[in-house]
Amino acid sequence: MTEMNSTTGNVISGSVTGMTCASCVRRVESALLEVEGVTIASVSLITNSAIIEVDEVADDTEEALTAAIKQIGYELDFPSGESKFSWLESVFRRQDKEIAILRFRTLIGVLTALPVLIFMCSRLFFSFEIIDPSVRFFDVKASPFVSFVLASISISWVAAPIHAATWRSLKSRSADMNTLITLGITTAYVYSVIVLLKPSLLALEQNSNQALYFDAVVLVVFFLWLGRFLEARARYNAGEMLRNLVSTYPETAQVIESDNSEFQIPAKAVRTGEIVIVRAGERVPVDGQIIEGKTSVDESMVTGESEPVARGVGDSLIGGSQNIDGTVKIKATTVGESSIYSNIAQLVERAQASKAPIQELADRLASIFVPAVLCLALLTFFGWWFFGPANAFTYAIINAVTVLVVACPCALGLATPAAIAMSVSQAAKSGILISDAGVFENLTRTTKLLFDKTGTLTDGTPRVAEIIMSPDSAFSEEELIFMMASAERGSNHPHATALFDLARDRGIELAWPLTFRALQGNGIIAELNRHDEEYQVVIGNSTLLLSQDISLSNLDVIFEESVANGLTPIFLAVNGRAVGIFGLEDSIRRDAKSVIHELRQFSVVPVMLSGDIASVTDLVAQKVGIDLVFSEVSPAEKHQIVSTEQESEIGLVAMIGDGINDAPALAQADVGISMMNSSDLAQSSAIVNFLRPDLAGLLYLLKLSHATIRIMRQNLGWAFIYNLVLLPIAMGAGYVSTQLFFGNVEVPKLLSIIFSENWFLNPAAAGAAMAFSSLSVILNSLRLGWLQTDY
Repeated sequence: MTEMNSTTGNVISGSVTGMTCASCVRRVESALLEVEGVTIASVSLITNSAIIEVDEVADDTEEALTAAIKQIGYELDFPSGESKFSWLESVFRRQDKEIAILRFRTLIGVLTALPVLIFMCSRLFFSFEIIDPSVRFFDVKASPFVSFVLASISISWVAAPIHAATWRSLKSRSADMNTLITLGITTAYVYSVIVLLKPSLLALEQNSNQALYFDAVVLVVFFLWLGRFLEARARYNAGEMLRNLVSTYPETAQVIESDNSEFQIPAKAVRTGEIVIVRAGERVPVDGQIIEGKTSVDESMVTGESEPVARGVGDSLIGGSQNIDGTVKIKATTVGESSIYSNIAQLVERAQASKAPIQELADRLASIFVPAVLCLALLTFFGWWFFGPANAFTYAIINAVTVLVVACPCALGLATPAAIAMSVSQAAKSGILISDAGVFENLTRTTKLLFDKTGTLTDGTPRVAEIIMSPDSAFSEEELIFMMASAERGSNHPHATALFDLARDRGIELAWPLTFRALQGNGIIAELNRHDEEYQVVIGNSTLLLSQDISLSNLDVIFEESVANGLTPIFLAVNGRAVGIFGLEDSIRRDAKSVIHELRQFSVVPVMLSGDIASVTDLVAQKVGIDLVFSEVSPAEKHQIVSTEQESEIGLVAMIGDGINDAPALAQADVGISMMNSSDLAQSSAIVNFLRPDLAGLLYLLKLSHATIRIMRQNLGWAFIYNLVLLPIAMGAGYVSTQLFFGNVEVPKLLSIIFSENWFLNPAAAGAAMAFSSLSVILNSLRLGWLQTDY
């Protein structure tokens, strides 16, 4: 079982088999929600996956969920001890098997439909019979008899899974698309058999021209399987990113033992701290840090960056990336389910199974669609039977069947999941991980985007540009560096990295602090021991020092000088006295200004939030083109600013940041975005994670979001229009309108394959339209793959 912490419970991912339409999805979700302890259930027809949130995971949770789904005729599987990749591989093998079965049934459908189609076309377009009418079998003309045999094969074997699904739904006292199809083709088949073999049962012996609808039965079944096969192939393409992640991950690793001997073991068996050798041309089997050698690495599968990147000693390598031209030894840092690659796979899978708010309308309609269609079919049947012209019963039967066939809710059910699956995949290819499909819709409604400064608008790799000592300081510059860098050893803030780099460059040996306390957004307080003397060290902004009753009067002048130079001042106080300022410089990201400029094209107002002083933030804001700035704000104040902006009710608010102090604001924002190399807390608080160290991904994500919502609306619009137009025609609107306005108008030969002689919609044409509607939605969603991913 795969468990991931959620905001309210535990999230379990599983794989559902047997679903064919939106009604199936709704039934599975309803069954899961009825299980005690389940709070959220999200099921995807595209990926056949289920994301289930439960209050508490017990020993029998899996069994209870599986039993609930099995009771309504479906199967639910869980990883159960397998690694994420191994389980996904088994899911993909099952999907491949389903596609193979669909392909075979479609082939048999072709073989049964082709002769019937030839018979039909020869009569409609060329007015002759392929088989001599004098040839008879069991006192029945050969051509209708052959059609009867082929229709019998089609309805009994080719359509058998449809009937089985109908039976399962009826046992659970519900109805779905399969119910409509079974009812439609069975009615047409039985009616045609009676007309062919026992017309006396319907008192039809005096009318020898009663139509047979074996061709409709065969062609509807064929189009149904063709549509499902093409849908399955399209779903395969929509999940290609996830498949590639699984298939390209290395299965083995070369581990170096303490005696320098090499052993090949499964990659999933590597443990943290073990040394792995990766040669040129091989894929990196685990996340790790290079301890020997240098190389170029292709990380495009993970980050979307198309150009290889140079990596050397001390740099990190991502498991699954391609080692190009060097041999390196790495120490494994993250393995198994915690690896970056595995996390990407889980995020992609969960996001593709999640639902956008716009889908709620489609789900509600799908839940009432099948009962509504059954009512329409009954209304059509009795309406034509009681009020129709001659042969009213025949018209009643065939029009009711056509309504059942044409009103397939598949297009409605696929409208949004297909677009979501494709967009999540495209974003992942570009190094953008999305954990909730609601991101796309929320970003199109976002009017303000709040930026953290350090590590977001700036590179996040500050350097110490200046050290200014207090005139009355009793310490040397080397001692100040020692105290600053040693105290910061308990911190992972970018400022600490700058101090470590300075100490390393100066060759200063550091000590570990005796005590360490971080005050988010303000600084740190620590105790150090140097030459058997203890020092209390306070490092941070002026607010922190003043809160500790430390006077800054002796640093006023040099403080103003550092600020005037655009440097971020970090105060150092030792034993209650301010002794110096370290001026840090952080370069602005090269693409920050252009990104801020282009954001306005999406009607998004950029805002900067920073704990830095106003003089520094104002300078950065001026350089990148941001007008609204909040300076010297604490993490709590950042959270409050996001809340206040949300209450304005002008639009939604997004936040992008990278540090621990950004986490509350990221969680509060309607869309939280974390930058590459963000803290774990920032990444878990955000629903979008960037794997590339630039801001251009923002523009791509906005462009993708607008395209996704546009495609969703097109899909939903097509699904609604399809039913609004074809349902009245299926009910007989063509016959009624021609009789009212034109009289008995003959159907042109070119349209005779679509309409019967009385302008009734042919059930076979209805089947083709049904398949085309679902396929068109999938193909329209695949257009998202054309969106440029290399930003």
